[in-house]
This record gives sequence, structure tokens and C-alpha cells, in this order.
Amino acid sequence: MAEKSQQLDHLNAMKKRMQQTLVHLIQQSQYRLQGILKHPLICQPQTFLEWRMQKMDDFRQDIDFSLRQVILSKKHQIEAKKHQALSLKPSNQLLHLKQKIQNIEQTLKQKLLHILAQDRQQIAYKRQQLDNSWQNLQNKRLHLFNDQRLNKQFLHMVTDHARVCRERLTRVIALLKAVDPKNVLRKGYSILFAENDSFIINSIAKLTKGQQAKLLMSDGEINITINEVRSHESESH
Repeated sequence: MAEKSQQLDHLNAMKKRMQQTLVHLIQQSQYRLQGILKHPLICQPQTFLEWRMQKMDDFRQDIDFSLRQVILSKKHQIEAKKHQALSLKPSNQLLHLKQKIQNIEQTLKQKLLHILAQDRQQIAYKRQQLDNSWQNLQNKRLHLFNDQRLNKQFLHMVTDHARVCRERLTRVIALLKAVDPKNVLRKGYSILFAENDSFIINSIAKLTKGQQAKLLMSDGEINITINEVRSHESESH
């Protein structure tokens, strides 16, 4: 009985100490909880999140600006690709070639007109010289009409001068005819064009067997079919 009484006392003492310990722990936890509840992060959480929200807003603005810059850059690239694609279209290339040919024709016409104007000026100048010479010779002839030898010299000089002028005029006319493209075609030459396009075919590399083409001659056009393509190198071998 005494042993049981001691054990009960011991258990009661342990129970009392445990109760005191629990009360002490509960009080400490309450103090800690009150301290945590008084912390600014718990009392006013907006003060803690405000700078982070501002940072997120700034980050979002930076992202929006970067995206707009990337989209604008891509738009410029797409526009550049569109312009490049338009410039590579066959119709635009044909238009460019036509304009180039027209510019060349205009340049040739201007040069020919300039040459003709110079030749006309020279002819007019020579004609004026011839008229002046003729007039001078006529005046001299009136004074020396009775001298047969002087008359013969006069006629010889006039004939030589007229012959020289005719030769010069003939050379000018021949030069003008030589640069005329129609005269080149009349000599037996021809120009080969593609059937549906207006560009000139100047190499067999642009021809294939069975291809339709157009041949321009001095008096008309001929539609032809390419049956065979041979190069000068293959013939030499």
C-alpha cells in the first residue's frame, strides 16, 4: 500500500509538472502569436506587396514594349519581303526590261538625231561654201571669160569640189542606213523572242526542245518550235 501511495504521489507530481509545462508552453505560444500578429507583414500586408506589384507592373510594361518592338520589326521585314517578291515577279522584270529597251531606243534616237543635225549643219556649211566658191568663180569667170585655159581650170575645180561634196554626202547616207535596225534585218538577220514574252533570246541556254518561240524578220514575225538545241562546242567535238 505504501508503494502504491508513493506511485500515486509521483504520478500526481508528474501531472502537476506537465500541467505547469503545458500552461507555460501555451503562454509562450500566445506571446509568440501576439508578436506575429503585430508584425507589419501580417497587420499591413499591402506595404509588403506594394513594391513587388510595382515591380511587376514595370516588368509588364517592359515586356509590352519589347513585344511591340519585335512585332514592328517583323512587320518591316514582311514589307521588305513583299517588295522583294514583287520585284522578282516575271511581269515586273518584263516591265523593267521594256523600260530599259525604251530608254536604249530613246538614247539611240537622240544620238542619231544629233548625228543628223551635225551632218545637216556640215552639209549646209559646205553648200554655203560651195555657193560662195561658185559665186566667186562666176565673178572671176566674168573677168576671165575669154581665157580658154582659165575656163578649163575653173570647170575642173568646180567638178572636183562637187565630187568631193557628193562623196561626203554618200558616206553620211550610208552611215545612217547602216545604223538603222530595219536595214540590219533586211540583210538576212533576225531576232528571236520568247513566244509569250517580249524579251530577246540571245543564248541557247534559254531554249529547250519543244519550246515555242517567235522570230522577228524584216517583213514580219514567224512562230517556230525548237526541235533541237546544239552548241558550237558540241559541233566541234
